[in-house]
Amino acid sequence: MLAFINDGVRVVRSQVSQLMQVRHATKKVVSSKTHMQDSPGKRLGAKKYENSEVKTGQILYRQRGTKWYPGFNVGIGKDHTLFALEPGFVKYYLDPFHPKRKFIGVALNREDKLPYPHFEPTPRRLGRALLPERDASKEAEYLPRKVQLLKPEVEQKLREREEKRNTKLSTFMEKLAEFEALKELSKENLQIAAQRLLKIDGYLRGGKSLKDSRFNATFYFAYDTKLAVKRGELAQDEADAQIDTYKKIALLVDKTVMFDAKYQLVKNLTEEELESLKATSLAELDQHWRLLVVHASA
Repeated sequence: MLAFINDGVRVVRSQVSQLMQVRHATKKVVSSKTHMQDSPGKRLGAKKYENSEVKTGQILYRQRGTKWYPGFNVGIGKDHTLFALEPGFVKYYLDPFHPKRKFIGVALNREDKLPYPHFEPTPRRLGRALLPERDASKEAEYLPRKVQLLKPEVEQKLREREEKRNTKLSTFMEKLAEFEALKELSKENLQIAAQRLLKIDGYLRGGKSLKDSRFNATFYFAYDTKLAVKRGELAQDEADAQIDTYKKIALLVDKTVMFDAKYQLVKNLTEEELESLKATSLAELDQHWRLLVVHASA
Protein backbone atom coordinates (compact mmCIF):
# COMPACT_ATOMS: atom_id res chain seq x y z
CA MET A 1 0.00 0.00 0.00
CA LEU A 2 2.78 2.41 0.99
CA ALA A 3 4.72 1.60 -2.19
CA PHE A 4 1.64 2.37 -4.27
CA ILE A 5 1.30 5.80 -2.60
CA ASN A 6 4.99 6.59 -3.19
CA ASP A 7 4.66 5.71 -6.88
CA GLY A 8 1.67 8.04 -7.18
CA VAL A 9 3.52 10.92 -5.53
CA ARG A 10 6.50 10.38 -7.82
CA VAL A 11 4.27 10.51 -10.92
CA VAL A 12 2.60 13.75 -9.76
CA ARG A 13 5.99 15.37 -9.02
CA SER A 14 7.32 14.49 -12.46
CA GLN A 15 4.21 15.93 -14.13
CA VAL A 16 4.47 19.18 -12.09
CA SER A 17 8.17 19.52 -12.86
CA GLN A 18 7.43 19.13 -16.57
CA LEU A 19 4.77 21.83 -16.38
CA MET A 20 7.09 24.26 -14.53
CA GLN A 21 10.17 23.63 -16.64
CA VAL A 22 11.76 26.85 -18.01
CA ARG A 23 13.53 26.68 -21.36
CA HIS A 24 15.93 29.49 -22.32
CA ALA A 25 16.80 30.47 -25.90
CA THR A 26 20.34 29.09 -25.91
CA LYS A 27 22.09 26.45 -27.94
CA LYS A 28 22.84 24.49 -24.75
CA VAL A 29 19.77 22.26 -25.05
CA VAL A 30 21.27 18.81 -25.34
CA SER A 31 24.48 18.78 -23.37
CA SER A 32 26.19 17.18 -20.44
CA LYS A 33 26.89 18.46 -16.95
CA THR A 34 30.55 19.13 -17.74
CA HIS A 35 30.03 20.58 -21.23
CA MET A 36 29.22 24.19 -20.35
CA GLN A 37 29.99 25.84 -23.68
CA ASP A 38 27.21 28.14 -24.84
CA SER A 39 28.54 29.75 -27.99
CA PRO A 40 26.65 32.71 -29.49
CA GLY A 41 24.85 32.42 -32.77
CA LYS A 42 26.91 32.64 -35.93
CA ARG A 43 24.46 34.58 -38.07
CA LEU A 44 27.28 36.87 -39.18
CA GLY A 45 27.96 38.76 -42.38
CA ALA A 46 26.38 41.48 -44.47
CA LYS A 47 22.73 42.31 -43.80
CA LYS A 48 22.57 45.16 -46.31
CA TYR A 49 24.45 45.33 -49.58
CA GLU A 50 25.79 48.06 -51.88
CA ASN A 51 23.22 50.79 -52.66
CA SER A 52 20.61 49.20 -50.38
CA GLU A 53 18.27 51.79 -48.92
CA VAL A 54 18.26 51.79 -45.12
CA LYS A 55 16.56 53.61 -42.26
CA THR A 56 18.08 54.88 -39.04
CA GLY A 57 19.06 52.00 -36.73
CA GLN A 58 19.03 49.21 -39.31
CA ILE A 59 21.84 46.67 -39.01
CA LEU A 60 24.30 46.70 -41.90
CA TYR A 61 26.89 44.11 -40.92
CA ARG A 62 27.33 41.57 -38.10
CA GLN A 63 30.89 40.56 -37.28
CA ARG A 64 33.26 39.42 -34.56
CA GLY A 65 36.10 41.92 -34.48
CA THR A 66 36.42 44.87 -36.80
CA LYS A 67 36.72 43.32 -40.24
CA TRP A 68 34.77 46.36 -41.42
CA TYR A 69 34.96 49.79 -39.78
CA PRO A 70 32.13 52.33 -39.38
CA GLY A 71 32.29 55.07 -42.00
CA PHE A 72 30.05 58.09 -42.70
CA ASN A 73 26.73 57.97 -40.82
CA VAL A 74 27.45 54.50 -39.39
CA GLY A 75 27.81 53.47 -35.74
CA ILE A 76 29.35 50.40 -34.11
CA GLY A 77 27.98 48.39 -31.17
CA LYS A 78 29.81 46.63 -28.36
CA ASP A 79 29.64 43.35 -30.34
CA HIS A 80 31.09 45.16 -33.40
CA THR A 81 27.73 45.26 -35.19
CA LEU A 82 27.56 48.12 -37.70
CA PHE A 83 24.27 50.05 -37.93
CA ALA A 84 22.95 53.10 -39.78
CA LEU A 85 22.86 56.48 -38.02
CA GLU A 86 21.02 58.23 -40.87
CA PRO A 87 18.57 57.12 -43.57
CA GLY A 88 20.29 56.72 -46.91
CA PHE A 89 22.10 54.25 -49.15
CA VAL A 90 24.77 51.73 -48.11
CA LYS A 91 28.26 52.11 -49.55
CA TYR A 92 31.24 49.77 -49.11
CA TYR A 93 34.44 51.73 -49.70
CA LEU A 94 38.14 52.30 -48.98
CA ASP A 95 39.57 55.49 -47.50
CA PRO A 96 42.97 56.73 -48.78
CA PHE A 97 43.67 58.21 -45.33
CA HIS A 98 43.33 54.70 -43.79
CA PRO A 99 44.67 52.32 -46.46
CA LYS A 100 44.57 49.21 -44.21
CA ARG A 101 40.87 49.51 -43.29
CA LYS A 102 37.62 48.71 -45.07
CA PHE A 103 34.62 50.92 -44.36
CA ILE A 104 30.85 50.75 -44.58
CA GLY A 105 29.05 54.08 -44.83
CA VAL A 106 25.62 55.49 -45.52
CA ALA A 107 25.43 58.12 -48.27
CA LEU A 108 22.55 60.58 -48.32
CA ASN A 109 21.95 60.14 -52.07
CA ARG A 110 22.22 57.04 -54.23
CA GLU A 111 24.58 58.82 -56.66
CA ASP A 112 27.03 59.90 -53.93
CA LYS A 113 30.44 58.24 -53.74
CA LEU A 114 32.22 57.62 -50.46
CA PRO A 115 34.43 58.83 -48.97
CA TYR A 116 33.40 62.45 -49.42
CA PRO A 117 36.38 64.77 -50.19
CA HIS A 118 38.23 65.30 -46.89
CA PHE A 119 38.87 69.02 -47.34
CA GLU A 120 35.36 69.98 -48.44
CA PRO A 121 32.21 70.52 -46.34
CA THR A 122 30.61 67.20 -45.38
CA PRO A 123 27.05 66.71 -46.70
CA ARG A 124 24.62 66.25 -43.80
CA ARG A 125 20.95 66.59 -42.98
CA LEU A 126 20.15 69.73 -41.04
CA GLY A 127 16.43 68.96 -40.79
CA ARG A 128 13.95 66.42 -42.03
CA ALA A 129 10.80 68.55 -42.34
CA LEU A 130 10.00 72.12 -43.30
CA LEU A 131 8.50 74.06 -40.42
CA PRO A 132 5.73 76.63 -40.94
CA GLU A 133 6.80 80.26 -40.53
CA ARG A 134 5.19 80.57 -37.09
CA ASP A 135 6.77 77.38 -35.74
CA ALA A 136 10.14 78.21 -37.30
CA SER A 137 10.30 81.62 -35.59
CA LYS A 138 9.23 80.01 -32.31
CA GLU A 139 11.97 77.39 -32.63
CA ALA A 140 14.60 80.03 -33.44
CA GLU A 141 13.64 82.18 -30.45
CA TYR A 142 13.43 79.30 -27.96
CA LEU A 143 15.87 79.44 -25.05
CA PRO A 144 16.18 77.10 -22.06
CA ARG A 145 15.01 78.54 -18.73
CA LYS A 146 18.58 78.78 -17.42
CA VAL A 147 19.64 80.84 -20.44
CA GLN A 148 16.53 83.02 -20.17
CA LEU A 149 17.41 83.87 -16.56
CA LEU A 150 20.99 84.74 -17.50
CA LYS A 151 20.10 86.66 -20.67
CA PRO A 152 19.46 90.10 -19.05
CA GLU A 153 22.77 89.94 -17.16
CA VAL A 154 24.70 88.90 -20.28
CA GLU A 155 23.07 91.64 -22.37
CA GLN A 156 23.89 94.23 -19.69
CA LYS A 157 27.55 93.16 -19.68
CA LEU A 158 27.67 93.31 -23.48
CA ARG A 159 26.24 96.84 -23.42
CA GLU A 160 28.83 97.89 -20.83
CA ARG A 161 31.64 96.43 -22.93
CA GLU A 162 30.35 98.23 -26.03
CA GLU A 163 30.15 101.52 -24.13
CA LYS A 164 33.73 101.10 -22.85
CA ARG A 165 34.89 100.31 -26.37
CA ASN A 166 33.21 103.41 -27.78
CA THR A 167 34.66 105.57 -24.99
CA LYS A 168 38.14 104.22 -25.67
CA LEU A 169 37.69 104.81 -29.40
CA SER A 170 36.75 108.46 -28.79
CA THR A 171 39.77 108.87 -26.48
CA PHE A 172 42.12 107.47 -29.13
CA MET A 173 40.71 109.84 -31.76
CA GLU A 174 41.27 112.85 -29.46
CA LYS A 175 44.84 111.81 -28.60
CA LEU A 176 45.76 111.04 -32.20
CA ALA A 177 44.76 114.56 -33.22
CA GLU A 178 47.41 115.92 -30.81
CA PHE A 179 50.31 114.37 -32.76
CA GLU A 180 51.77 116.67 -35.39
CA ALA A 181 52.25 113.97 -38.03
CA LEU A 182 48.57 112.93 -37.85
CA LYS A 183 46.89 116.35 -37.92
CA GLU A 184 46.48 116.22 -41.69
CA LEU A 185 44.34 113.07 -41.53
CA SER A 186 40.66 113.51 -42.34
CA LYS A 187 38.02 112.58 -39.77
CA GLU A 188 37.26 109.33 -41.60
CA ASN A 189 40.93 108.30 -41.75
CA LEU A 190 41.38 109.33 -38.12
CA GLN A 191 38.57 106.95 -37.18
CA ILE A 192 40.26 104.13 -39.13
CA ALA A 193 43.49 104.85 -37.21
CA ALA A 194 41.62 104.83 -33.88
CA GLN A 195 39.94 101.51 -34.71
CA ARG A 196 43.36 100.06 -35.54
CA LEU A 197 44.71 101.21 -32.16
CA LEU A 198 41.66 99.69 -30.46
CA LYS A 199 42.50 96.32 -32.06
CA ILE A 200 46.17 96.62 -31.09
CA ASP A 201 45.17 97.51 -27.52
CA GLY A 202 43.10 94.32 -27.30
CA TYR A 203 45.95 92.16 -28.61
CA LEU A 204 48.43 93.73 -26.17
CA ARG A 205 46.12 93.10 -23.22
CA GLY A 206 45.83 89.52 -24.44
CA GLY A 207 49.59 89.03 -24.07
CA LYS A 208 50.88 89.60 -27.60
CA SER A 209 53.90 91.76 -28.41
CA LEU A 210 53.54 95.16 -30.08
CA LYS A 211 55.01 93.82 -33.32
CA ASP A 212 52.61 90.85 -33.44
CA SER A 213 49.65 93.06 -32.50
CA ARG A 214 50.33 95.45 -35.38
CA PHE A 215 50.72 92.56 -37.82
CA ASN A 216 47.47 90.89 -36.67
CA ALA A 217 45.49 94.13 -36.93
CA THR A 218 46.57 94.59 -40.57
CA PHE A 219 46.15 90.93 -41.49
CA TYR A 220 42.63 90.55 -40.11
CA PHE A 221 41.41 93.81 -41.65
CA ALA A 222 42.51 92.54 -45.08
CA TYR A 223 41.06 89.09 -44.37
CA ASP A 224 37.64 90.46 -43.32
CA THR A 225 37.55 92.71 -46.38
CA LYS A 226 38.24 89.75 -48.69
CA LEU A 227 35.46 87.78 -46.99
CA ALA A 228 33.09 90.68 -47.64
CA VAL A 229 33.97 90.40 -51.35
CA LYS A 230 33.18 86.66 -51.33
CA ARG A 231 29.83 87.34 -49.66
CA GLY A 232 29.03 89.89 -52.36
CA GLU A 233 28.95 92.85 -49.96
CA LEU A 234 31.86 94.65 -51.67
CA ALA A 235 33.22 94.92 -55.18
CA GLN A 236 36.81 93.80 -55.73
CA ASP A 237 37.96 97.32 -56.69
CA GLU A 238 36.44 98.82 -53.54
CA ALA A 239 38.04 96.14 -51.38
CA ASP A 240 41.50 96.72 -52.91
CA ALA A 241 41.14 100.48 -52.38
CA GLN A 242 40.12 99.99 -48.73
CA ILE A 243 43.06 97.66 -48.04
CA ASP A 244 45.55 100.07 -49.67
CA THR A 245 44.17 103.02 -47.68
CA TYR A 246 44.30 101.03 -44.46
CA LYS A 247 47.92 99.97 -45.02
CA LYS A 248 48.99 103.58 -45.68
CA ILE A 249 47.26 104.81 -42.52
CA ALA A 250 48.69 101.88 -40.53
CA LEU A 251 52.24 102.71 -41.68
CA LEU A 252 51.82 106.36 -40.69
CA VAL A 253 50.25 105.54 -37.30
CA ASP A 254 52.88 102.91 -36.44
CA LYS A 255 55.67 105.41 -37.18
CA THR A 256 54.03 108.04 -34.99
CA VAL A 257 52.53 106.40 -31.88
CA MET A 258 52.89 103.31 -29.71
CA PHE A 259 51.58 101.96 -26.41
CA ASP A 260 53.60 102.11 -23.21
CA ALA A 261 53.57 99.55 -20.38
CA LYS A 262 50.33 101.05 -19.00
CA TYR A 263 48.57 100.91 -22.40
CA GLN A 264 48.77 104.68 -22.86
CA LEU A 265 49.51 106.30 -26.23
CA VAL A 266 53.02 107.78 -26.44
CA LYS A 267 55.43 108.85 -29.17
CA ASN A 268 56.74 105.91 -31.14
CA LEU A 269 60.34 104.89 -30.42
CA THR A 270 62.64 103.03 -32.79
CA GLU A 271 64.52 99.90 -31.76
CA GLU A 272 67.73 101.93 -31.27
CA GLU A 273 65.95 104.44 -29.02
CA LEU A 274 64.41 101.64 -26.97
CA GLU A 275 67.80 99.96 -26.51
CA SER A 276 69.34 103.28 -25.48
CA LEU A 277 66.59 103.89 -22.90
CA LYS A 278 66.99 100.34 -21.64
CA ALA A 279 70.75 100.80 -21.14
CA THR A 280 70.19 104.16 -19.38
CA SER A 281 67.60 102.65 -17.02
CA LEU A 282 69.88 99.72 -16.18
CA ALA A 283 72.78 102.09 -15.47
CA GLU A 284 70.60 104.20 -13.15
CA LEU A 285 69.41 101.09 -11.30
CA ASP A 286 72.98 99.85 -10.94
CA GLN A 287 74.12 103.20 -9.54
CA HIS A 288 71.17 103.30 -7.13
CA TRP A 289 71.98 99.77 -5.96
CA ARG A 290 75.62 100.68 -5.33
CA LEU A 291 74.58 103.70 -3.24
CA LEU A 292 72.30 101.49 -1.15
CA VAL A 293 75.12 98.98 -0.55
CA VAL A 294 77.53 101.76 0.49
CA HIS A 295 74.94 103.28 2.81
CA ALA A 296 74.20 99.88 4.39
CA SER A 297 77.92 99.08 4.95
CA ALA A 298 78.51 102.51 6.57
